Amino acid sequence: MATTQEMPADVGKRWVEEACRRLAGEHNVPVTNLRWKDDYPGAFLYTLYFDVQDADHTGSVELTLRQVEDCRNPAKQAARTGVEDNIRSSLRNMLAHRG
Repeated sequence: MATTQEMPADVGKRWVEEACRRLAGEHNVPVTNLRWKDDYPGAFLYTLYFDVQDADHTGSVELTLRQVEDCRNPAKQAARTGVEDNIRSSLRNMLAHRG
């Protein structure tokens, strides 16, 4: 029986999405859509785009492959904290452009 093993980036992406939803909730930002664009604007780069209700533009967080893969590992707390800081910054930017 063959098993499919998840790629490190897929596990990391899931953690980043969960962190984005959690932080959006903490900041009372109604995130309505999360989507990834891989390898944009260059190789080994990932961008998480998100929409916020009543905002006039889309928010985003750009991450390197290394950052995404590091987020899958609970021992990489510094990497996770850095990504959370990027998400918070993007959420604050979205709040400033709402309405």
